[in-house]
Amino acid sequence: AVGLGPANMASDGFHPGEKAYRLGKFQDAITNFEAAYELAAIPLILYNLGLAYDRLGDQQSSADAWRKAKSLLENFAIELQRDPELGDPAEVE
Repeated sequence: AVGLGPANMASDGFHPGEKAYRLGKFQDAITNFEAAYELAAIPLILYNLGLAYDRLGDQQSSADAWRKAKSLLENFAIELQRDPELGDPAEVE
């Protein structure tokens, strides 16, 4: 699982999800990542959710999570082009 970094948005679900993932408790990780995503629609949470589903052998759910993460990033990149003050477009690529 990949960490959120210093922002720690939705950390109530994300960090326990990371821990559960590292311990091989993938269903617990999924539950926590889903809760974190409800608090903050961050593509990285979906990426980690996809990893946990993949480790459980649920390729359909993992692919769905990764597609949704990609879509969010693409939409954010479009918004950055419209308003560069939102952030650095290079961070999305």
